[in-house]
Amino acid sequence: MIRIGVIGAGKNATGHAKYFAQNPRTQVVAVADVNCELGQGLADAVGARCVSDYRELLDAVDAVVISSPNQFHREHAVQSARAGKHVLCEKPMGINLEEAREIDTAIRETHVKSLVAFSVRFGGLLRTMTRAIDEGRIGELVSIWSRRLCFASPAREGTWRGNPAWSGGLLYEINIHELDWMMHLAGRPVRSVYARKWARLDHPRANDHLWFTLGFDKGLTATHEGSWMAPTPNYYRGVQ
Repeated sequence: MIRIGVIGAGKNATGHAKYFAQNPRTQVVAVADVNCELGQGLADAVGARCVSDYRELLDAVDAVVISSPNQFHREHAVQSARAGKHVLCEKPMGINLEEAREIDTAIRETHVKSLVAFSVRFGGLLRTMTRAIDEGRIGELVSIWSRRLCFASPAREGTWRGNPAWSGGLLYEINIHELDWMMHLAGRPVRSVYARKWARLDHPRANDHLWFTLGFDKGLTATHEGSWMAPTPNYYRGVQ
């Protein structure tokens, strides 16, 4: 039985906790959240204890699920790895490249298992597309495209998600999933990147509307447009 500690008690953390609580191979033994009321509610729902400081659960678990706000992922992942705990971390790994590299170093030095929770790539649609391409049933992959437009009024202002210094903006909070599945489907290194953004706030990490073009080997190109300020929601994915 693998003992699980969940860091965070929001919507994503609740989904993780309930899944692991129902899995016969795992047991959720603790939930950590600075919001004691929220944390206790989730802990009660899965039969675990609640702590306000994530460090209090590290000695009691074998693995952690990090579902805290983005700005805390680096600290929680690095400290958990250094405590010898396996790590499942919600995306993004960190809010910049340096934080992601620090997590990677901690994982490699401690030899724990780790996974970033890019859930979209594991969905039925993407698994079916990947299998069809890998088996050669639809020919040589030439183009991948994605559009993910939604409206979050106004870009989740008033929450940590609306602060680009903490969340990384639309790119890190939501649409990084689209880049991940396209790179996963391509199955080859990215050779070039062209990107533009539009942002309401004058902040270097602010981004509310995005355009990306990724160039791969063999002429394969992937394009993506994303927004959380679009008045008309629009979602689609496809390949040529």
